Amino acid sequence: MSGLDSVTDEDWLGSWLMREAWRLLRWPLRLLGALSILLAGWLLWLVVAIQIDGGRHSTRNADVAIVLGAGVTRGEPSAAFDARIRHAVDLYKAGRVHRLLMTGTAFGREPAEALAGRDRAIALGVPPQAILIETQSWTTSMNFSEARKVMQANGAKTALVVTEPLHMMRSLRMARDLGMDVAGEPTPATFYQDWGSWYRFLRSEILLYHRYLAYGY
Repeated sequence: MSGLDSVTDEDWLGSWLMREAWRLLRWPLRLLGALSILLAGWLLWLVVAIQIDGGRHSTRNADVAIVLGAGVTRGEPSAAFDARIRHAVDLYKAGRVHRLLMTGTAFGREPAEALAGRDRAIALGVPPQAILIETQSWTTSMNFSEARKVMQANGAKTALVVTEPLHMMRSLRMARDLGMDVAGEPTPATFYQDWGSWYRFLRSEILLYHRYLAYGY
């Protein structure tokens, strides 16, 4: 065999191997591409849905405003929690709700979130008898399961959910999956204004939403 024949045979073999590799990988690569497009579309829809629910304020009235706990520091509600409490108080004073329902347990040596929320609402002018509390929950899903018990015990049937805008979609999904009649009332102000903090909170919400879909909490 001449040197020219050897080169030609090697070129043919290389070309054949490339064709066979493409034939074997063509459909897996196409499937991977299709799945990537579907995943990107799902994530885009989720981001848009989170933004829409976070910017939608209800026009309805309700029996209670459920205020989701958001941390207590040195006995005082965190800035995010305080914003939720103040918005709920505004709803009460505007006659949109008959009572407030504070949620959240204690962490460490701090008082329960619900108790700190109740004290802040009283300081803002809400009568103590207009405030319900539950102090057993430490996750968003538990906030609603415990709040539902309190509502049932007090004859309340409808609720406005008060929380951060980016937190609203997951919160409403959890409440409605429990059969609760709720609408969203996101806080007018958010503490995630800059791009970095907004992105981190949004990423967290996306991950937690998928955890809820997979595990139910």
